[in-house]
Amino acid sequence: MAQQVASGVGLLKKGFQILESFDQGAPAWSQSELARATGLTRSTTSRLVRYLCDCGYLIYHENTGRYRLGPAAVDLGRRASTQFSLLEVAQPILETLSATVDETIILTELNEQRRTAVCIHQIESKRDGLRVFENVGSEFYLHQGAAPRAILAALSESEREEILRQALPGRGARTLTTADKLRVAIDETLAVGYAVSREETYEGVIGVAAPVLWPDRRPVGSVAIAAPLVRYGDQEVQKLGALVRQSASEISARLRSHQTGQAEL
Repeated sequence: MAQQVASGVGLLKKGFQILESFDQGAPAWSQSELARATGLTRSTTSRLVRYLCDCGYLIYHENTGRYRLGPAAVDLGRRASTQFSLLEVAQPILETLSATVDETIILTELNEQRRTAVCIHQIESKRDGLRVFENVGSEFYLHQGAAPRAILAALSESEREEILRQALPGRGARTLTTADKLRVAIDETLAVGYAVSREETYEGVIGVAAPVLWPDRRPVGSVAIAAPLVRYGDQEVQKLGALVRQSASEISARLRSHQTGQAEL
């Protein structure tokens, strides 16, 4: 019995090896390519691929002779996404960040279909005087301000360029609406690990944001600090950037631990 269980686990592991080969950078594979990439024998690859096709997790395209993820895999991903709560994972780290900076903290999530960033949570600053707040549910195109642009910068270059070729509507008086200016801002974001916007969405507001990443480095959303612009010069902005980058990194690490089932870091 133990030997049968071990054999079944081994086959399951090999099946996941095949499925995990399919991603944004390599969405289609032939059987021979899968065998080389996974290190499985051709016969084992052929048997598992046929089974995954029968179950709907892979689909074969006769015109190309290659396989892609099938409807069962898509459905599984949808069911997983409905049970996933970015806020639940991020909440403790957001609260720590809020206590550290005493400015408004915003959590956004990427809407893959609409290619927008949606505000799903905020912790408002408790400071007296000038404060910033955002409406939960607000939606921004990925070029509009720091929180969305942190996500945009974390996408693949081909995806970024596809977005930059489209219309780039403004949101505020200083929203970056040309591809050339956005490319410069994206390069700056990639260089330091966080995005900065000054009055791009709201007058008198500065935003500093970093992307939250899945284990495969694809963005799931972003963490942002929003504050009155008058309080922050360049040195202070760098400090905010380091803090928000660290917070986003910690949330990303929690996502990795949740996915692998390991204890939280």
